[in-house]
Amino acid sequence: MAYKLAPIQLEEIARLPLWIQQYKDKYPVSISNIAMDYYVPILPFGYVPEDIDIYYEDDSGIADLSITRGKIEIFNINRPSNPNVIRIFIEGQCAYVEIEGKVLFNRLGAVKLPKVVMDPDTCAAIVLPDEPEEELNV
Repeated sequence: MAYKLAPIQLEEIARLPLWIQQYKDKYPVSISNIAMDYYVPILPFGYVPEDIDIYYEDDSGIADLSITRGKIEIFNINRPSNPNVIRIFIEGQCAYVEIEGKVLFNRLGAVKLPKVVMDPDTCAAIVLPDEPEEELNV
């Protein structure tokens, strides 16, 4: 299903540079994310974020990788359907967008990534299916 931009989102996007606006029809969610946080300052030097969410698709509502206080909460092992998009959110705000190999938005500055710990439960949840498959009796 194609994402339809609301009038308020279109108004915010209209304030972006034209070279970013040109992607709004093909990547509406990513461009809307940029528009929402375009004037937020670059993150401070040496900042260590508590919450990092990374998305590898334009309209995915669930992060492919989510790290909270150094613990991996979500790690999607499936290949993205549209690998032309990378969106990074720090503390819930858009901090980086790359589309088709071009960096359109980057307010990461000199962010220091936290040390990441993957506990056994998270690791098991990543590699094991949610529900056991029924055995086939042949």
